[in-house]
Amino acid sequence: MKSLRLNSMFIAVLGFIFFLYATSSILIKIGIAGQFSFGAIAGPLGEGLIGLIVGLTLALILYGFSWIAEWKNIVAIGKRDNES
Repeated sequence: MKSLRLNSMFIAVLGFIFFLYATSSILIKIGIAGQFSFGAIAGPLGEGLIGLIVGLTLALILYGFSWIAEWKNIVAIGKRDNES
């Protein structure tokens, strides 16, 4: 179960790294163009936010699955101990 938790955190970090990469590409484009425009920001920022949201959502799903599986294992062990 701990491996699922570690994998979920890894997925969340990957989503965050993609967000940072998209944000840095925005800054590079603004620096090269020499002027600020919302059109240059909207696309990469949206992609980065989608990547971040997908990463966090998958991480929460995997973490929740891990927690439920561990809880069911604890309950099953408790029932087995009570039957003895």
